[in-house]
Amino acid sequence: MCAAGAPGDGAQAVTSQVSVTALVEQMCTGAQRPLARLISMVEREDAAVPEIMQRLYPRLGKAYSIGITGPPVGARVSSSTD
Repeated sequence: MCAAGAPGDGAQAVTSQVSVTALVEQMCTGAQRPLARLISMVEREDAAVPEIMQRLYPRLGKAYSIGITGPPVGARVSSSTD
């Protein structure tokens, strides 16, 4: 999944000396903390989201992924999709 090189001419500093490039590279080694940080940045609509997407896009495979989210319908209720 993370075999291709990242495009661009350098890394921009994002927060406290950690760049998007560094987070993506660490994530591609299997590290969970950088993945969690990238997800959090996307969820809070950080200004670095376009760069995150630019760095991840070339590394994506051809699989389709669909995410289903939303508030729970009720307590202790499970949902499934086909």
